[in-house]
Amino acid sequence: MKRPLLSVFFLIPCTAFAYLPHQEVKEIANLPHPYSKDSTLIEKHSNLEQVLNGSLTLDRTVDFPTHVVRMTREIEKLQLKCETVQAEINSFFLSKISSTKFFYNTIIFCGYNRKTDLAVRFSIFTYFDPLDDGAVEYAKNFISELNGKDFLGAPFVIEAASNLVVALNVDAGLAQDEYGSVLLRYQHDNENYVYPHNYAMIKEMVTDIYARFYSNDPKIVLPFFEKWFHYRADLIYKRVLAKSNYVLLQPERMFLMSKEPHAFTSPLRMYFGHKCEKYKNKMCL
Repeated sequence: MKRPLLSVFFLIPCTAFAYLPHQEVKEIANLPHPYSKDSTLIEKHSNLEQVLNGSLTLDRTVDFPTHVVRMTREIEKLQLKCETVQAEINSFFLSKISSTKFFYNTIIFCGYNRKTDLAVRFSIFTYFDPLDDGAVEYAKNFISELNGKDFLGAPFVIEAASNLVVALNVDAGLAQDEYGSVLLRYQHDNENYVYPHNYAMIKEMVTDIYARFYSNDPKIVLPFFEKWFHYRADLIYKRVLAKSNYVLLQPERMFLMSKEPHAFTSPLRMYFGHKCEKYKNKMCL
């Protein structure tokens, strides 16, 4: 018999928005080098909540790659404040990505000099996908318009990802606090998946997570584990979930790129947590 492992998850800083009391999506923002938390402004944008709650439809028929922006620029000579830099980014680029036309996940870092309050550098990390065929045509036009155009003294580059690799991790056990940040782990599993783009991953994996992962009905949740993990996983998780009060699902995205560096992982990650205290037996099954 395997002994339980004490696993500590450091999920700070993070925010969580809940659809129901037992459902949560954790936003994890990792601060990249050389930024420091006491001299960096962070701006985050995502419409995953709208996709998951059904207010946006996924009815695209055109094959179109996920597009990525991953740029860092030193801008100390421009003598701008970070608020101005962020406003420029919103006006130049983010205003083009409508929440009704795209799924997007964006994080912007702006580091500043604490003595002068002026921006030293900024970084944009984003990936986005059109939600329907009309949005594909719109995306082609604005990508062509912006790609290579000067932005704050350097070319603005939008790249097409060739594939998406997803490492899907799950941990189930007893949460030691209400946030699930410390978990007495009973079971861990991992599977890898490859998708042509993030749109396919959202439509196939993420919608299924929302439909079946947040359930304590064995007829719903156990087939989910067998589908996404391994053969007979339903039998394993029938035992594990019956003594677990928290399950954390972590899909780690890595986009494969044609230009160096040949892999891109966003610093803004989204994980799915299932809190089970609301059920009569306080457990996940």
